Amino acid sequence: MMTDIATLNKNIGPARDFWRLMLPTPAPEVRQFVIWLNDHTLDTLCYAIGQASKKCAHLNNAMTELHARRFVSTVCRRVTAEKQKKVA
Repeated sequence: MMTDIATLNKNIGPARDFWRLMLPTPAPEVRQFVIWLNDHTLDTLCYAIGQASKKCAHLNNAMTELHARRFVSTVCRRVTAEKQKKVA
């Protein structure tokens, strides 16, 4: 899924803001959001961030930024694969 530049630019801010709202770790660099949003929808990314927030709370906020990024990436890939399976 390639996303056009205008859509990427429009979605990066809200995605970073949502990360800051939901997770106690610093938000990743803009480059990471570009990677995610190039492969996944904003809804999928926000869902993944929400899932990371739940896991972080379960771990008593002991999730590192790296752990959170990896977890978000994993959830995004799983959700996108499930969506593609439904379409096929």
